[in-house]
Amino acid sequence: MSAHILTEARNSLFQKGVIQTTNLSGLPWYYLANVDKESLDQRLNELDAIHRKTAKKEFSNLLGQALEIATFRALKQQLIWFSLATSQIWTLTTTIRCTAKRNHHLR
Repeated sequence: MSAHILTEARNSLFQKGVIQTTNLSGLPWYYLANVDKESLDQRLNELDAIHRKTAKKEFSNLLGQALEIATFRALKQQLIWFSLATSQIWTLTTTIRCTAKRNHHLR
């Protein structure tokens, strides 16, 4: 889904009073207008702590490296499978051709 569509939907909900916003750690956080204030504060504090930890450069570097390794391994497996499948198809095709030639000569 395009980001501009989500932004339009969020702005519409905000204008209608369905959602509200608060700033925490310099970022806007959106929440339902009818939520209990105590549970909202508890949840926002939990989310803010997680956000601050994951926003650190060390974490994002490690996450990026993990994603690169996972992508490499996935592509490597696909290439191995593709190579095996291709060689199996070639072997099968060759076997069929040889069998057809042999059967043709036997007639």
